[in-house]
Amino acid sequence: MGRVYSAGFNGVSCSAVQDLVSVLLASPHYGEINRIEVNDVDTTLPTQQGLSLELVALAGATLGSGGAAVGTIPQQDAGDAAANATAHTNDTTIATGSASSILWNGGCNLYQGLDHTFNPPIPFGDGYAISFKLAQAPSAACKLSGTLTWTEKGK
Repeated sequence: MGRVYSAGFNGVSCSAVQDLVSVLLASPHYGEINRIEVNDVDTTLPTQQGLSLELVALAGATLGSGGAAVGTIPQQDAGDAAANATAHTNDTTIATGSASSILWNGGCNLYQGLDHTFNPPIPFGDGYAISFKLAQAPSAACKLSGTLTWTEKGK
């Protein structure tokens, strides 16, 4: 059994392809993606549009840049140790790797948002980064908030 963590972003202005949340686990850990969510938080009514989203696994990854490093939040017990991971949000220069595979490809209506639980969870291996990304530029800028939740496991 592992420990469950999340990393999130709040009120990020999005007008281009970018990594909304990316996570790189420290070796020798591996994990499972449990849930992703994204919602529009504009204070004025934005242009109605669909958002194209992807969840990507990257081998030999380097996390992107242009955003911010964020803390990870334990979801089971506030006293849990910090995650063995580095998390970034809002990277406008996206994460890269020697190989990548799309684990999930979908989208949502901007007004309705997305809250998706993976059952069963999607596993990812030691040395991989996970990127929850805006795969195509939106037709008009929007402000988004969301979360990536994963279970971290040991060797």
